[in-house]
Amino acid sequence: ALPFLGGRVKEGAARAPVGRPGERFVSPVSLPKLPGRYYFLFGAPIATGGVDARDKAACAALYSQVQRELEEALQYLLSKRDADPYQEVLPRVAVEASWN
Repeated sequence: ALPFLGGRVKEGAARAPVGRPGERFVSPVSLPKLPGRYYFLFGAPIATGGVDARDKAACAALYSQVQRELEEALQYLLSKRDADPYQEVLPRVAVEASWN
């Protein structure tokens, strides 16, 4: 570990609240994930004007249609993400750097 980090952690632990006698609370340390690529898909508009909000059957059918189309779009995007050779930052940066 980095030398300066050890001292800071020790000082922080000394200032930490005591949960039980003889114990100190030390919060977990996490590192953020490097940003990945974002995947978007804009589907066809879904007409909602002809649906009466009081008609439960029509609302259920519309909800079912929206849910089905959304699930299909998500499956498509997940498959494209899994097949993307430049999903991770480092390979993508290397390729983009070669483009000048």
